Amino acid sequence: MTYNDKAVLENFHASAIFRILKDENYNILANLKKEEYRFVEKKTRESLLFKTKLEYMIYTASQRDLCTLLKSFAFLPIVGN
Repeated sequence: MTYNDKAVLENFHASAIFRILKDENYNILANLKKEEYRFVEKKTRESLLFKTKLEYMIYTASQRDLCTLLKSFAFLPIVGN
């Protein structure tokens, strides 16, 4: 499996970046030690996935705010009946 079903597009791009870097003509990370390479790989993936995580946090926060707002309306007297 190249990537999982979460953030498929972002994981696809991360996978594509490192697939391209395996080609010696494009491997700008060739001189890094293994631990340095792993660090760059990890930070690259984190950077690509940050947008997805941020969108999720914004979405869940907005849903929480909506639930709080709807609960507060339940305690208001009904006007105009």
